[in-house]
Amino acid sequence: MKFKAINKRKRIYEEVLDQLQAYLFKGAVTPGQKLPSERELARMFRVNRFSVREALTVLESNGLVQRKIGEGTFSTATSNFATTSLVDVVARNQHLIKEPMQVRRVIEPQLARLAAVNISDEQLAHMKVVLRQQSERLDNGLDIIDLDSEFHSCIARATKNTIFVGLLEALHDSLASTSIKSNQARGGGKAGYKRHQAIYAALERHDPDEAEEAMFEHMVEVERLLLDYHAERETKN
Repeated sequence: MKFKAINKRKRIYEEVLDQLQAYLFKGAVTPGQKLPSERELARMFRVNRFSVREALTVLESNGLVQRKIGEGTFSTATSNFATTSLVDVVARNQHLIKEPMQVRRVIEPQLARLAAVNISDEQLAHMKVVLRQQSERLDNGLDIIDLDSEFHSCIARATKNTIFVGLLEALHDSLASTSIKSNQARGGGKAGYKRHQAIYAALERHDPDEAEEAMFEHMVEVERLLLDYHAERETKN
């Protein structure tokens, strides 16, 4: 396995990402095969482990690798998985963050508005459980990325419109890394939880105007967190 030394003029993790992605797409490893450790990759690329870890995070959110605690990183890619997803574009270009977030700002507030009218008591009860789990995770210093996704999926399902459900799932899948980054931004998890509480309160009151406004404010804050995250990474690199 041979990798090139990194060009420091480009963001380091992007260079690592480029080479690892090309390596996986060529079919150099089979699905399920273990990749070198973060330490080994850092040595091969002559970079720090943080840059390797960030590249692996993007690959995992793209479904190209799977990381198992205590075991390592394993390939899940196949040789014909050579399409570039939106999440890859977003990860490489900070200025493009605003474009997908504009889509979310248009769609998700309207989903919250419709959900406020149609949501059932059972769905509200489930959302309350999700919020409690978010609170418990945050109290223990854990991330809430999967619970964040479930909260938004609950709202889509509450619209009673299967097209909206599929649309939101596709949107969130393509922007998986933005969810990771907004939660990793300083105070991102707690900020998101507070916004979720406000959205839930509006849904519980079946108030479409309030639900729409609360979701819009949430989307604006997510965009700010993403930009802050990238600005902080740029400073470190």
